Amino acid sequence: MRSKSRLKNGDEAQVYGYNAHPAYSPKNRSGRDLTARLPLKVLTDILSQICPHAVDDNYLSLEESMRDGGCMLCDMRDLAQCALVSRRFLVATQTILYHNVRIDPVHYCEREIDLAEKRKRKSFFERNGEPVDAPKQRVEQFSRTVRDNQSLAIQVEFLKMPYMTRETCIADLARTVSVLPNLKYVDLPDGIYSDDRSCTTLKQELEARCPDLRKMKHVHGAERSFALLSQSRPWQNLEILDLSRLQVEPNTLVSVLASFPALQELRLDELPMIDDSIFHHAPSTPAFPPITKLILQNTPALTASGFEAYLSRPETREVLTHLTLQDTGVLPSELYRILATSPYLRSLRINHTTQRALIPSAIPPFASRSLETFHFEIESTSTSPQDLQPPSESYY
Repeated sequence: MRSKSRLKNGDEAQVYGYNAHPAYSPKNRSGRDLTARLPLKVLTDILSQICPHAVDDNYLSLEESMRDGGCMLCDMRDLAQCALVSRRFLVATQTILYHNVRIDPVHYCEREIDLAEKRKRKSFFERNGEPVDAPKQRVEQFSRTVRDNQSLAIQVEFLKMPYMTRETCIADLARTVSVLPNLKYVDLPDGIYSDDRSCTTLKQELEARCPDLRKMKHVHGAERSFALLSQSRPWQNLEILDLSRLQVEPNTLVSVLASFPALQELRLDELPMIDDSIFHHAPSTPAFPPITKLILQNTPALTASGFEAYLSRPETREVLTHLTLQDTGVLPSELYRILATSPYLRSLRINHTTQRALIPSAIPPFASRSLETFHFEIESTSTSPQDLQPPSESYY
């Protein structure tokens, strides 16, 4: 949608069809609003085509959710101009604009060349000037808007911003999330995952004011706060959890995981104290929860025997659909044991480093009625002599 005021001459207007037919010329318009009969949801769906990224409900960071082609800031500007049409357009436009808020650093079009020059603080003595931090200003403006207007604040479910902005605007981010009760995802600074002191206030606001958060991460340094999650239970709708380099006991890990009833995706990377005991269930202790997508990396103490114990429970084998094994204790020759106990597994990925060649005659064939994606990558630990094949060649 383009504003006719931006068209400089009649030839350009002809290109965009304003004078293509006399029935559609501005002077022949009847003034009747044909969109008045549309349900609000239909009008919202139509307007969302102007700004597609605003209805993108993924839990990816701003950098990971970039769209190829187009300028997202220009799309957002065009959608905001639609709010001036009528009150119904205003309601529909605000629903889209404040659902998924993106604070992009620059325009991804030729408009950025002119805007970058205008943003510089120039003076009589300094002609070049220093550029204004536009993303920081947008964060401050957005924070002021949602703090002054609660009806807009409750509509915000996704908040994404550039890496440097979320690292330098921690205080503004804490003030902002404190008034967003329905927030599901927000780009956070790295310090919040390791319990850095600079992010203490921000983390407290997230635990107290954002109960609907769906994705969280904990890395080395956050062992204490991670262990307390089983008692405080701040995010009961958490769906995605990423754990990396944590020094936690197996029973602590299972207790925390069992406290998230909606957990669907779990990533465990380089947890040295974790072994097969996390999959063994005792009547008096919490059980490892059913997971839809399980990613295990650098966990050599987790073996195929532990997986068989985990998948022996009906509530777990009927839920697991995606499994990734990277440098674990599960050998490629033991994958048939996992496939035999995973009737609904659709994706299986294994990356393994081996020192020994495979003996095919001793391994039953792999069989699965549900598997759709199978990624199989085997590497050798050391180089072999030139006249001998590397051990990894025998796995193909």
